[in-house]
This record gives sequence, C-alpha cells and structure tokens, in this order.
Amino acid sequence: MGGGGPPPASSEASNSAVDAAARMEEMMARCRDFVREKASGFEDRAREAEERRRIAEETRKKAEAELRQREWQQIAAWHKNLETWEVACMAAVDERLGRLEELRKVEERERAEAAALAAE
Repeated sequence: MGGGGPPPASSEASNSAVDAAARMEEMMARCRDFVREKASGFEDRAREAEERRRIAEETRKKAEAELRQREWQQIAAWHKNLETWEVACMAAVDERLGRLEELRKVEERERAEAAALAAE
C-alpha cells in the first residue's frame, strides 16, 4: 500500500492557491487595462462635455443679444410715433417758461417803478 494513492491535501491546496493567485492577477491586469482604456475615454468625454457647454453658453448669449436687439427695435419703432408729440410738448413748455420769465421781468420792473415813486 505504498505510493499509489491520492496526493496529499496540502499539495492540492497549494495548487489551488497558486491557481487562485494567477486568476486574481489576471483579473487585476484586465481591470488595470480597462481603467487605462476608460481613463483616456473619460478625458475625451470631459473635453466634449466642456465644448458642448461652451457652445450652449455662446448660443444662449447670442440668443439673448438678439432678443435685446429686437426689443430695442420695437421700442424705437413705438417711440418714433411719439417724437413729434414730444417735440410739441417741449416747445409748449419752452414757450410757457419764456412767458413766465417775461412776466417776472415785468413784475420786477413794476416793483422798481413803485419803489422809485415811493422814494420821491
């Protein structure tokens, strides 16, 4: 009954541990390759996302500027109809101020004349 039986259990455990370590190392190598491959992909996607964000921001600013320009054009068109009325109002105010100034001068002259007569 000597040596033809199954190998000792420690030999099987040793082979099993070596196989497990090899499988683990192979899995780790695949993980590292995956991470390297995806890292450059991440940088590319981050660059693309930043470019899309920049383009969206430029588009938003351009649309906002165009909206402001259209609003000012509408305001200018609306206001153009009022310009003649504004000119007439300002002229009327100017005439009234001129008339008021004339009345003040007449009043001052009359006071001066009244003071001169009273002093005689």
